[in-house]
This record gives sequence, structure tokens and C-alpha cells, in this order.
Amino acid sequence: MAYINYTGKDGRRGFRFFARKAPNAPKQSMTWFPEETWSAKKVEREMMRAYSEFEHKVKSGMIVSKKEAKEAEARKAAELTFREFTEKVFLPEIQPDVSAHTLASYTSDLKAHIYPVIGDQKITDITASLLNELFKNLKETCDSHGQRLKVATRQKTHQHLNKIFAAALDNHVLKENPMKDVKRPKKTDAERNTQDEEKAYSEQESGRILQCLSGEVALARASLTAALADGKPGVKERQDLLTAMKWQVYCMILMYTGCRRGETVGILTDEVDYSTGVIQIQRSVNYTPKEGIYFGLPKNRETRDVAVPMHVVTLLVEYLDTLNEQRSACGIQQPCQGKNFIFTQDDLITVMHPDSPTRFFSKFGERHAIVKFHPHKLRHTFATISIENGAPIADVSSVLGHSSPEITLRIYTHADPKRKFKVTGIFDRALSSSGTDSPQP
Repeated sequence: MAYINYTGKDGRRGFRFFARKAPNAPKQSMTWFPEETWSAKKVEREMMRAYSEFEHKVKSGMIVSKKEAKEAEARKAAELTFREFTEKVFLPEIQPDVSAHTLASYTSDLKAHIYPVIGDQKITDITASLLNELFKNLKETCDSHGQRLKVATRQKTHQHLNKIFAAALDNHVLKENPMKDVKRPKKTDAERNTQDEEKAYSEQESGRILQCLSGEVALARASLTAALADGKPGVKERQDLLTAMKWQVYCMILMYTGCRRGETVGILTDEVDYSTGVIQIQRSVNYTPKEGIYFGLPKNRETRDVAVPMHVVTLLVEYLDTLNEQRSACGIQQPCQGKNFIFTQDDLITVMHPDSPTRFFSKFGERHAIVKFHPHKLRHTFATISIENGAPIADVSSVLGHSSPEITLRIYTHADPKRKFKVTGIFDRALSSSGTDSPQP
């Protein structure tokens, strides 16, 4: 029988028990405290009984060391299929630390591209060769529109698989990550050039988009004026004007700040400084079928300030005045403090659905023959035009809400490839302004 006297941090006196399952097995320990009211004889009797019970549990394998427990857990996990490991271990592990949108991204990717190929394979049997075959097949796979999967989609699958197998490594299920020998999908030169051309609008195209937005507001205003002149109440026309004004302001905020779709949807009226044009980006509005509409922090979990020109603020104020007039006309009470969203649904109160911009952009693009018009393209447009016109990468990165300037630089390396040649001119002008003459031939 092995034990020692033990005194706890609170001063209580007890015993520390020791036992082994076998002579060379790891030593197990347990601390036991008697009741303070017990006599010395009862303490000895109860201690012997407690030790006997502890020793029996150790020798029968009911109590194991942390190391043995971890090894047993790893052996059990090694018998799991890829699907079982992902759903029983990986997804529950990451769920507290990721957004519902990220979780939904994993789930849809797994079901569409990964489970059909390796879902029922034992995770320990999956090799780099099998994974390379998966990516080879994905290259030939078409989406629901009959188009080949984009490289970005295949890159996302690569990222997801890498993280899942890394988790298997951390959980001692695998000894090495098979993804280390699987190359990340890359764009061909043709794909890269096409994407660079489609990534952003030019200054002329951006100007035309703004003109089209303004034109829709003017048309809606003219329709309302005509209806009122004819003695009609103009209910539909008022709603059409409010809608046109809403989308004009929404698109202009996207274009002038590079904010993400959900970040712009989530702006409250009291988060705008109407004297300077500064807007606080405090949240993002997102949607998944499982969670519905939900609020979260902006991407990278950091809030930030952006700014729009004062002519955009003027349009914003006109829109908000019209929105409040419409609420009053409909007998709708003003939202309470902290709930007054700039962009609402048709009930004029509820925050706009974060998928609504995508639907609007699609229809607006068709009406005005704007190629591939979508919210994120205005973000790219803001960044590209800003960089091409000399805005520092670090400043553009801060406004966009990127976690580092390196990300901005990697994404927008396509912006004005001739710009690097302007550096020589900048250097030459700097020397000239200092009074240093260039050497003459």
C-alpha cells in the first residue's frame, strides 16, 4: 500500500494514494480527505477502504493516466471515417470560435465536394494521392449553372481540407498531414488575366453606374410628381422613390468606402457623423438557412471607421428624411435607440436582408447592361482605383478592413501594372526638387 500524508491549499490534512496497473505501467495518484469530525480510528479505517477501492480501479483499467486516455482516444478516433471525424471532432471544436457563416461554408463544401469522394474512407487511410485525385476531379466538375468550378472554390476546398487534417494531427489521430503533398489549385494565365479584367470597373464604368443610379431616382421622382398631379395618392410611386433612393445610397457607400455587403447593411443612423462623412463600421449582418439573419462583428473581428464625400452624405440625409416621412405616413413608430438601421426591408423597420443586395445588383445590371454587377465588385473597384491613383497600400488596407497590408497587396497586384514605372519619375522629381542636377552626357 503506497500513500503519503498530504496538506491541501486550504490547510486540510489528507492522503495522496499511488498505484500502478502493472509493474512498468505509469503511476496513478489520487488525493483523499477524511471528514474533520472523524476519530483517528475511523480515519484509518475509511482511508484503507478508499485506497483499496482506488487500487482496484487502477488495476482493472477503470482509472488511466492522461497520456493513456489520450492514446486511447486517438486509437478510437483513428477508426473513424473522414465524415465521422469531421462531424464528431472537427466541427464541434471550431464551432465556438467561428461565425455561423464560416460554419455553413464548411458544411456546404463538405457535402458538395468532399464527402462524396472521401467521406466514407477511414481518416487514417486517406493519402495525398487520393486527395490529389479529388482535386483533379474537381477541376472538371461543374456548378449548378453548368459552369466549371472556379479556382477560388477549389482553393477554399483545399483550405478546408488542410484545416481538418491539421486538426486530426493535433488530436494525435494522424502522424502527418497528407495535405502537405497536395498543391493548392492555381489560376492559369488565361484565368488570371480574365479575372483581373473582371475584378473591378474602370473610372468611366463607375461613373456610368452612378449615372444609372441617379437616373432611376429621377425617373421615380418624376412618376410620383405625375401621380400627384393627376390627383392620385401616389402610394406605390412613393415606395418606388424610396427604394430607388435607398439603393443609390447603398451602392454609393459601397463604391466610396469599399465596405463589404453585410457591413453596409448593418450601419445604424447614429453611426454616421453627418458633419464629416465618417461612418463607424461596427457589425456585419449575415444569413444562413440554419441561423436566419444574425449579427456579428466585421470580418477579422475588428471595427473601423470609413468616410464618404459630403455629396454622398447629402443624398443619405435626403433618403433618411424620405424614409421617416414614409414611416409617418404609414403610422409606423420610429425605432428605438440602437435599432434604427439605415437600410431596411419593405416594413421600413427590419434590417435589410443581407442577400437583398445580390438580387438588386443582378436586376439592375440587366436593366442597364452592366456586366457582372455585384456588391463585391464595387469593393474591388474602390481598392483598384484608389491604388492606381496613388493611395498608400496601408491606408487602403485599413479602410477595407484587411488584417494586414500584405493581403491587400496580394489581392490587388493587378492594379495598374505600369505604376511601378512611375517610381522612377517620382525619384527623379525628388532629386530635381532638392536642387541636384542629373549628370549630363
